[in-house]
Amino acid sequence: MKKILFFIESLAGGGAEKVLVDLVKNIDKNKFDITVATVVDIGVYTDEIKKHCNYFSFLSTPNKCGNFIISNLIYKIKYKLIYKLPIFFIYKYFIREKYDIEVGFIEGFATKVISKSPNSFSRKISWVHVDPINRDYADEYYKNLESQIKSYKRYEKVICVSNSVKEAFKKKFYESNDNILVRYNPVDSANIIAKSKEECEIKRTNKMLIGSIGRLTNQKGYDRLLKVVKKLKNEGLDFELWILGEGTDRSSLEKYIRENQLENTVKLLGFQKNPYKFIKQCDLFVCSSRAEGFSLAIAESMVLGLPIISTDCAGPNELLDFGNYGMVVENNEDSLYLGLKQLMINKPLLLQYVNKSLQRKEIFNIETAIQEIEKLLI
Repeated sequence: MKKILFFIESLAGGGAEKVLVDLVKNIDKNKFDITVATVVDIGVYTDEIKKHCNYFSFLSTPNKCGNFIISNLIYKIKYKLIYKLPIFFIYKYFIREKYDIEVGFIEGFATKVISKSPNSFSRKISWVHVDPINRDYADEYYKNLESQIKSYKRYEKVICVSNSVKEAFKKKFYESNDNILVRYNPVDSANIIAKSKEECEIKRTNKMLIGSIGRLTNQKGYDRLLKVVKKLKNEGLDFELWILGEGTDRSSLEKYIRENQLENTVKLLGFQKNPYKFIKQCDLFVCSSRAEGFSLAIAESMVLGLPIISTDCAGPNELLDFGNYGMVVENNEDSLYLGLKQLMINKPLLLQYVNKSLQRKEIFNIETAIQEIEKLLI
């Protein structure tokens, strides 16, 4: 049995974190002894992942008993030190066991740490979930581009979640046909469909309903989506938009909604453990992202038979076969507005994309995806 370590900074409510949970749940436990390590012991998926593997975190949540102020201060100091200390110290102090396979499951700090593992006998694998050119947040963990390239070259395999991400990776870092591979994220279609049938506490009205799932951050483009919503509403179109997810932009989005009298049009529903019972009610799914890698939300919405409109970015364009299985528009506000309007007023076109989603969902086979990943790990 192979001992495998997956390292990720947290198990917050993002796509990569959800993918890791699905991987850990479905990987054959007779072949792999799985451990997941995080920097912080918080996140919406933490309790779920503990059911399926060994788990530890570098930092425990501050103790609310006793002197919470001191406990919280110590926590913050330790957190900052983790990102400042030499990597060899991180391993010596936090990662004490030896593993056959070590996986840096997300770009940035996790990739940097695993790349410098002192365990010379372990196989090292990196997972790249985003287009590193259009979403370059991982760069801040490195002194320069050269040091980031050296980090990736220490890995035996670099796994990209789409061909578009792979091409962007090769363009930014280095060309290789040997160790850069593509593996689509596993999508548990049966589980999605089953959960979509659960009773939903919020019911839709007779208005057309548009749905979206994502963190409330600049990357997801909800600021410009709300501007599009305002234009469509001012033109007399009667509809609602449900956005599922949390993030740092919530307050600014709420402010825009209030100032533009969109309270009866837009609902920010927050993070939902079961988003599928909400999305199942929708007539259309929209991805307004400025950058993506795979877009698990699009794949899951296609499983539920929703027609899709997405901005043109890595991952979504590939999932939609560049417009054959959903509408792909240029990555700007005006194009998103024109595309949404077209689908809202052209019911035959909307139905056409419903049928296209139902056709496309056949590629999402979790058993095949897990088998491919297990082969890679073995």
